[in-house]
Amino acid sequence: MTTQTRTERWQVGLLAALVACALGIVGNNTVLFMAASVGLAYAAYGYATAPVEASFAVSRTLGDDAPTAGQDVEVTVTVRNTSDSLVPDVRVVDGVPDAIGVVEGSPRHSATLQAGESATYSYVVRARRGRHEFDDVTVVARNVSADVESRTTVTASTAMTVNADVGDVPLADQTIPQTGMVPTDVGGEGVEFYQSRDYHHSDPMNRVDWKRYARTRELTTVEFREERAANVVVVVDVRNVCRVARREDEPDAVSLSKFAAARLVSHLLDEGNRVGLAFYGHDSEYLAPGVGDGHAVRVREMLETSTDSSFPVVTDGGFGTYDDDRRVDWLRRRLPDGSQVVFVSAVPDDEPAETARRLQASGHSVRMLAPDVTSTETAGSTVDRIQWLDRIGDVREAGVKVVAWSPDEPLRAAFQRARRRWSQ
Repeated sequence: MTTQTRTERWQVGLLAALVACALGIVGNNTVLFMAASVGLAYAAYGYATAPVEASFAVSRTLGDDAPTAGQDVEVTVTVRNTSDSLVPDVRVVDGVPDAIGVVEGSPRHSATLQAGESATYSYVVRARRGRHEFDDVTVVARNVSADVESRTTVTASTAMTVNADVGDVPLADQTIPQTGMVPTDVGGEGVEFYQSRDYHHSDPMNRVDWKRYARTRELTTVEFREERAANVVVVVDVRNVCRVARREDEPDAVSLSKFAAARLVSHLLDEGNRVGLAFYGHDSEYLAPGVGDGHAVRVREMLETSTDSSFPVVTDGGFGTYDDDRRVDWLRRRLPDGSQVVFVSAVPDDEPAETARRLQASGHSVRMLAPDVTSTETAGSTVDRIQWLDRIGDVREAGVKVVAWSPDEPLRAAFQRARRRWSQ
């Protein structure tokens, strides 16, 4: 859509010229009269300049249209003059989504474009979680005198989907007898060498170590490390005490935990595991482990439709207090035998550590993902952060492996860092 308006920038010159002309005539002053002619000439120039007849085509490309959260992405905009005439003054403003910020360069640009000529410029944005649609590009064109302004809105459909892939989730080796992606300490079918053993008559011929047979004339069978599926329940701590955020404009720990849980469930299902979901909170909810697209939809709906608490959110990076009964017995009664637990909790108090201990005592391997919503912006929040680190230490002392995740980094980075630490 294009609109054309006059800027009226020559109106002052015209008004001054008319006043000077009138005073020159009334006062019989030749100097004033001649001065008026200069103003009239400027005004005439503005009105005599032809309006610009401009049309534009705009394209926008992203350096990465599926980045990870926190990644810097270059945005390149190209505007082309598709008219048959020169456009002396072109101003371009790109429609950057409100949710992502420009960290380098500017979404604005100016140029002079001949007919058919293009101008390209770039700026850098920082990706944030979610899907972000860019708005239309606004192109403002002015004629030589800048008296007439043409404003055009050009659609350049572009979307940035921030990749929240969690990467390789380090599950425990507690598995079920189904093919999956969790390495086990059992020999059989697989891709990683496990051991060689004596040949059995029932062994398939393609598992015989023929090179060894050629050397020693002994028949042996090669076994590979089996990869099996796991029975996993992702438990999300949605207690009111978890409704804490570092700052007012950031999501609280419950929202971050649900976000992480959604990505974990999606990844674990893609890896062939049976996955369930449980809410550990005032209104506890449970979905038994399952597989398939239909189960994934049920998990997503459960995460999206759960009732938000009206408990006030703490926004200074500290944790509030809220009395509530232990829920671990409720959870233990529902967990399938042999299942492992991924507990997503901000660890606002001692309850998650005690819950993890009791679950492990019941025969369930436990991993914990802990969103870090503490800060050091005030003396009080610094004390809260020290206490949070102590509680994380208590969880680890209970034999639970903890992945500490800052909302400023991708989930993948947090899991990679944890795997490196655990392998040392």
